[in-house]
Amino acid sequence: PETATDAQVMVRPVSYVCADGRSMITAFRQDENTTTVIAGGLTKVLPGVPAASGAKFAQGGFEFWSHGSDATLTGFPGGPYADCKEG
Repeated sequence: PETATDAQVMVRPVSYVCADGRSMITAFRQDENTTTVIAGGLTKVLPGVPAASGAKFAQGGFEFWSHGSDATLTGFPGGPYADCKEG
């Protein structure tokens, strides 16, 4: 059986800063098609879901969407997190 190499797993933490000064951190895991989101004192692992464009991860009332360097987050304490930029 094949095993995932480090390059295939590729957990990549990304920080986002939103227009209102709030921030969030995400870590994408390609082998599982998930992202871990840390925002508002809460950490959630969200599965990938179909998106018309960009990358979307959602479960229950929690949703993270990104396209290029832009992102939004809903369902987390202090949200919604809108007009967020990678960096």
